[in-house]
Amino acid sequence: MICKKIVFGLVLSLLTIFSYAQPNVKRLKYNQFDFGLGVDNDQYHRMSLNNLTALAENPDALERDLSGMTEEISSKTAGLGLYFNRSYAPWNKKKGEYLSNQSLRVGIGMHSPKESMITYKNKELDTSIVYCNLHSEFTFEFAYLWNGTWGAHKKFVWYCGAATNTSISLSNEMLLIEGEYFEPGAHPSTQESFEEKTQHFIAKPVVYNRFFVPYGVHRIVGKKWSVGFDARRGFGVQSILGGSSNLISKTGTFMIGAKFRKGGF
Repeated sequence: MICKKIVFGLVLSLLTIFSYAQPNVKRLKYNQFDFGLGVDNDQYHRMSLNNLTALAENPDALERDLSGMTEEISSKTAGLGLYFNRSYAPWNKKKGEYLSNQSLRVGIGMHSPKESMITYKNKELDTSIVYCNLHSEFTFEFAYLWNGTWGAHKKFVWYCGAATNTSISLSNEMLLIEGEYFEPGAHPSTQESFEEKTQHFIAKPVVYNRFFVPYGVHRIVGKKWSVGFDARRGFGVQSILGGSSNLISKTGTFMIGAKFRKGGF
């Protein structure tokens, strides 16, 4: 319900902008292209074996005897993200011009594999069982931003706003790794014959919806380019198609990026 209200608010804001546009004037004018590479992370509100195995097409195939084992849960996932965006200046009927301090941004993102993992271990028996969901994502993004200049010579550009994105999981699979005991903090791939101990299972399609505040600071270099950092903080929802949902209590990105302003800074 909260997510629907946020999406409704963003859409209503966009429609309000359109309603003030003159019929013979383009409502939006393309003015900027930007891209960035960074690290994405999601912190799930809860992570349990039931949450994880629910992602599998056949959860029963993952059942194992876990008696006498110690559970280790990792509720945080991380991966690399590559982003491409286009920004458009909205027309202001009252001023009779395109706004230079506001923009509508649309974009896509491509994301490297992320791992959700729960491990069961018994040191005395020298054994471990690892449940792991591995997936990549392709995201579609919408944001409304406010921006301005900063510094004595206005060499820095800042921005912040409100945004949402939707993504679908790619190459989604469940891994079951049965091997020897390994120390806390180590990855199961450090074991010998890791591939031979790993079983692969088909996972269900998953949709992600995130709502966040994007912000950043860039240094102007030349007439039309700027480079700097971009970040975002918010929350989200993981939804299994035809199944349950899980809250992402914290989601964030930190990236290094560049912007090309069509009309110059």
